[in-house]
Amino acid sequence: MLKNVLGVVVGLFIGLVMLGFIEFVGQLVFAPKEGVDINDPVAMQELQTNQPIPKLVVLLAAWSLGAVAGGWVCCELAGPQRIKAALVVGFLLQLISIRVFMKVPHPLWFVIVTQLVILPSAFGGTRITLFIENWYRGKRS
Repeated sequence: MLKNVLGVVVGLFIGLVMLGFIEFVGQLVFAPKEGVDINDPVAMQELQTNQPIPKLVVLLAAWSLGAVAGGWVCCELAGPQRIKAALVVGFLLQLISIRVFMKVPHPLWFVIVTQLVILPSAFGGTRITLFIENWYRGKRS
């Protein structure tokens, strides 16, 4: 049980770090226009709702890859219930994304696609772990 909790905590942390790093890179590439006051809530809401599609794709990749990384790390660290633990990481990331989307408006299509991608991505992280384990066992025998 303790290994599962540790796996979820570390997996969630790694997933958020990955998400933040990719989003940071996206912010560097797609910086806001000069003269936008980031302290003005109205200007920020307008900026968020009018983001270019490539920036939203990078943000979607950030959520997806964060879930993959979190699921992968969780599956590596957790005990016998590691797939369930990794899905808990995905579920927690999904809850965090809902909270973010409630605070910062995004286009509706983006919110829907992101919600559809996070859990399968966390499950994909578990599949990476299981694939590597099976490959390694095959090499040893």
